[in-house]
Amino acid sequence: MVDMRPIQPPTGAYRNPPDGHLPERCPQCGCILEHFKTGIRNDVLEPVVRRTTELESVGAAHPALPAIVTPPQPATVAQPAAVAQPAAVPRPAAVPPVRHPLTETLAILDNPQLGGKVTICVLLYGDHHTLHRRCLSTIVQTVPPSRMELRVATNQVCLDTVNYLATLPITKVYSDTKNRHKYPAMRQMFWDPILPITTPWIVWFDDDSYVRPEAKEWLRTAAEAILSLPAHEPRLGMLGNIMRHPLVLKDAKDPRTWFRNAAWWRNKNFRTAQDQHAPNGNQIFFCTGGFWLLKTEAMRICDIPDKRLNHNGGDVCLGEQLHQNDFTIQEFNRAKCYIHTSAAARRGFHETFLWYR
Repeated sequence: MVDMRPIQPPTGAYRNPPDGHLPERCPQCGCILEHFKTGIRNDVLEPVVRRTTELESVGAAHPALPAIVTPPQPATVAQPAAVAQPAAVPRPAAVPPVRHPLTETLAILDNPQLGGKVTICVLLYGDHHTLHRRCLSTIVQTVPPSRMELRVATNQVCLDTVNYLATLPITKVYSDTKNRHKYPAMRQMFWDPILPITTPWIVWFDDDSYVRPEAKEWLRTAAEAILSLPAHEPRLGMLGNIMRHPLVLKDAKDPRTWFRNAAWWRNKNFRTAQDQHAPNGNQIFFCTGGFWLLKTEAMRICDIPDKRLNHNGGDVCLGEQLHQNDFTIQEFNRAKCYIHTSAAARRGFHETFLWYR
């Protein structure tokens, strides 16, 4: 490196001669004097390399010139190699939440009578994954998760169904590796002490029921039916496909006794086929059990389902429980126009109605 410090002049030993001409060299040592003038410090920068060469020729013979020592240069500290920083991973663009296609359609559920959502209960049985998928897929396709609490009870279901349930927005699964039958399973879902039902309405599906492709707005239609009732209408307890069941003597045994012994019995006469109350009435009007909507208040007041029920005849019993406690039933899903029920051959357990035993 070239040192560009100012060259130091001789220490006061030289003055300009009278003729004003500075000697080219020092008469004592031969040092070039062209850069020095009397009493004036020269600011011209001269490479030390040249000056040093000249001074080396002088050696120690010139006591007026101090030895020029190049100051030691600071040691060069090796800088650590720059650590390569990982390339910034581009942040993915925010994906807007997927809105269910029927979200706006079901805004009707925000009416205080409907509470914003429904509780849908489904019972699955056996190694019938195709039926299970058909039923549940049509429910989740037509009801947004924000509009339902989905409870599923399983009786001896196959592994394919278990895996499928894990992909669905289910609130709770009530699993049984045996077969506790329909109404014990229903009671477990309805009267869960850990997760009580909080919605004003409950919807029931058997596993062989499913929403028809052309009836995607079935829940909105049901909500409109509930809200369309006049103010003077007696308490509505259930909507479904209404049928009538006659209670007939069997082996000289009166089946009406079984109903009259229930804790929910309120001493109201059974009805006739013309829907009239009569002492000799023997008819029960009910909604078929594959699909219906039940008011939660009615479920609690009537203690639905009856604890004595096992598997068959429960829909008939529900009809009389509502009747005895002054709840009405309304026609909905006539001719299975919204929900296709009993869409498979009868499977599993079968029993005689309890009131005929």
